[in-house]
Amino acid sequence: LMDVTTTVEALVLGVVQVALVLLAAPLMLGITKRVKARLQYRRGPSLLQPYRDLAKWWRKEALESDVAGPMTALAPPLVLAAVVVATLLVPIVGDRPPLDGWGDLLVVVGLLALARFVLALGALDAGSAFGGMGSSREVAISALVEPALLLALAGAALAAGSTDLGVIARAGSAAGSAWLTPALLLGAVAFAVVAVAETGHEPIDNPDTHLELTMIHEGMLLEASGPRLAILTYAAEIKLMLIVGVF
Repeated sequence: LMDVTTTVEALVLGVVQVALVLLAAPLMLGITKRVKARLQYRRGPSLLQPYRDLAKWWRKEALESDVAGPMTALAPPLVLAAVVVATLLVPIVGDRPPLDGWGDLLVVVGLLALARFVLALGALDAGSAFGGMGSSREVAISALVEPALLLALAGAALAAGSTDLGVIARAGSAAGSAWLTPALLLGAVAFAVVAVAETGHEPIDNPDTHLELTMIHEGMLLEASGPRLAILTYAAEIKLMLIVGVF
């Protein structure tokens, strides 16, 4: 009976987490933009504007470059699939991820790297100069971000004796305030710094402009339009939820 109760509880928490992440991901971006606007003494867009943008792009026709290959069409669903699966391996609502036991933090970081790699290939596939610059800059940053991301999480893995994020979450929940050691607090600070680059919000990047000197993530999306742009933007919003959940 206890095993059945545990299974039902895990299933309910998994459904709640999936629904929360998929529905609230655009809202997280809206909150981020509103806070940024307030810090700049501006009113800022509505919190629901990301939802309107996704609906607007989904209704439009997808256009592509004359030299684009199959990767242009394959990149958006592959990026979205990698990010969604990575989200299912992270315990956000409870202390067990929906796909508990199917992967650990190494798999999560690998899926994020895979999504970044596919996105860069899709941007290069269009043959535009902006896509090439954005991809090269994104890959250069990822060479610094991915190892730092692993090292930031390694402290929690060593403390819990496992790389499974569910085990780490349960260990932290059982330890309580004793879990907040100086080493783990420093790891959390390092992760917060890395998260800025991992979510495409580098201080040197301005996603609100199309200036070639500043754009990184935005440069890889310039050739995307219609449903493809909606999917890639939605994947970025889910990734933001994922990083916040891991933190």
